[in-house]
Parts: sequence; structure tokens; C-alpha cells
Amino acid sequence: MGHDSRQALDSCGLPADLFQAPGTAQAPLSAYFRLCEYVCVRAGDETLRVSQRPLLVGASDLVQARLHDCRTVEQALNAVATVYNILHGSKYNLVQRRAGQIAYIIDDSGFPYAPGHDAQFVMFTLECLLVLLHVILASMAEAPLAPHALRTRRPPAQGHQPHLDYWGTDPLCSGFLCGFLLRVRCSDSHRCRPQRHPVRPHGLRRRRAGAGAHGAAGTG
Repeated sequence: MGHDSRQALDSCGLPADLFQAPGTAQAPLSAYFRLCEYVCVRAGDETLRVSQRPLLVGASDLVQARLHDCRTVEQALNAVATVYNILHGSKYNLVQRRAGQIAYIIDDSGFPYAPGHDAQFVMFTLECLLVLLHVILASMAEAPLAPHALRTRRPPAQGHQPHLDYWGTDPLCSGFLCGFLLRVRCSDSHRCRPQRHPVRPHGLRRRRAGAGAHGAAGTG
């Protein structure tokens, strides 16, 4: 492991041997989010350089700042979608409501990805972004916020993906042509607690069935 890698792990409060396990090493999602935050700050770009339109450091805090005054889950989701769309310059994020459910959709079909970007990394990043979104909402909601469905455009043939274990046994569908979708069971009056501080990556754990996620994460 090089000096930069050791410095990154140390700066994020992560063990130096995190990636030195035999075989295919796996790290918790909380470690991924902490490292993303570190790399974004070093690169000065919160898109991790996968976009032709970089986002200055602080963009994610701006998104979370808009959540301070949200009083319902629907308001929070609409605030996140609106700010990201403004930052990225188009309507890539959508919120749809149906009886007892609300969905957050990321349609990146027209997104200005940088030439030569790593498509697998982008897919992984957006899938993790839905995890982060659920963590934030679960930390705000006054009642448990159960996910109803997750949709990803990852080809089904790619099989099991460890980072998606966060969702436990909840319905997961691959090959979703429109991008990425998170649908949660949510009433019209599903209330949120006021948020004074941004969510941070200090303890994201796999969600148990019927339980909310705990912890936090970094970049959007």
C-alpha cells in the first residue's frame, strides 16, 4: 500500500490494514463514504471526476442544508432532487408519489459523463447514493421508513453485489432501464425531525428488516 493510501485511511480514521485481507477484501459502506469524502476534498470535485461538469466541495452540504426546514419525507426528497438538479443543470432527479409510497428516481441517461469514465464505478456510486439517501431520510423520519423497492440498471447477469446487502431481503430488481429508483412506504403525513447538522459517515450499518439505518455518509 502506498503512502497516499495510508494517509487517506489515517485521515478517515480507518485501520491501516483495511484492504490487506486475503482474497477479495471487502470494506463496510461507512468506510467507502468516508474515503469518498476525503478524495472529493483532495480532488476539489464532488463528482469524483466522472462528470464533465465538476461540483465544488460543499455541494453535498448545500443539499443537506436544504433539509433543515423540511417537515415531511416528501418535502425532503423534493428538496434533494431540486438542489441536485440545479447543481447538475438538468432534471436528472425525480420524485413520484403513489398511494402510501414515494419514489426517488435518478435518470442519468443524458448525464454529461466525462470521456473514458468507469461505467461500473458510476453504477456502484449511484447505487450507494441511494443507500446514503435512505440513511439521511431514516435519520430524519419520526417513524420507521421501510424501503419497498430498489431498482438499478445493473445487468442481472452481474449477480450478487455486496454493497446492496444493505437492503437485506427487500425487493431488488436489476436491469431497470430508466436508471436507479428507491421507493419507500410513506404516508402523506410522514413527519421529519428538524436537522441542525449534516449527516456524516461514522457508523453506517447493514439495515435489519424492519429497522432504520444508523450512521451517516459523505458525498452526493
